[in-house]
Amino acid sequence: MPSPEDLAIAQTYRDKSEESIQVAEACFRKGRNRSACNRAYYSVIQLLTAAGYEKLIDLGWPRPPEHDTYKTDGPNWSHMVYSQLLGNFVCEFVKPLDAGTLKLPQQVFDMKRYRSKADYWHPDNIPASEAETMITLAKKIRQLVYDVIGN
Repeated sequence: MPSPEDLAIAQTYRDKSEESIQVAEACFRKGRNRSACNRAYYSVIQLLTAAGYEKLIDLGWPRPPEHDTYKTDGPNWSHMVYSQLLGNFVCEFVKPLDAGTLKLPQQVFDMKRYRSKADYWHPDNIPASEAETMITLAKKIRQLVYDVIGN
């Protein structure tokens, strides 16, 4: 059973995730596709963080390290482990597993690449089709997580 502290942290990340997907959609509507990609990605990362605190720590998943060179201060895992976090989550809780569901951890990694492209590499605005794909994928992954942890 998650501790009250873990549940409070999880709720904070749930709230941040909801805000991020709403902002992603608003940015997309305004043609701010870079920001839409960024917020869509973080809506997934934030909800996976909540799921980690609510479900995976009790199953032996390591707590976030206090001093991780890949993250800023705060109770979350590094970006480098989120595909693995979703993979563990999917294998533990999502039944029946199908080919589409098994692809989701790779898709989180792909979302990270899109987000990096939008934030750092792409000199022009990201095409609307890429932003729309990111938002659609974020909603799909978020729904999968909510199906397990509840709304």
